[in-house]
Amino acid sequence: MLSRPTGPPPRQSGRPRHSGPSSNRPWPVIDLARSPRGVFWQSVLIPNFWPRSLCNSHVAHMSGLRLATTPAKPNGDAVRVNNRFQVYEPRFASRLWLETSLHEVLTQD
Repeated sequence: MLSRPTGPPPRQSGRPRHSGPSSNRPWPVIDLARSPRGVFWQSVLIPNFWPRSLCNSHVAHMSGLRLATTPAKPNGDAVRVNNRFQVYEPRFASRLWLETSLHEVLTQD
């Protein structure tokens, strides 16, 4: 889920900082307003948001990161396992929101 950064939350230990491929590179310029997108339960799909090469760089970078696993539930409760990546990097999130067209496209009425 994408959301507008409202300020950096307090730093929590154990959260890796983003050092991925696009952390210091300029963002690609595309017209997101003309890109088809679908919304399904707060998930926004933007095809071709990043060029294939940048996407592949991110996949390669993230494949080396540790997955965070959902803690076990107490006995008698259902167990749901969600392995996920969790990266805390407010500067990266801010750049993604402000230096691309995301804020314009996602805040349209």
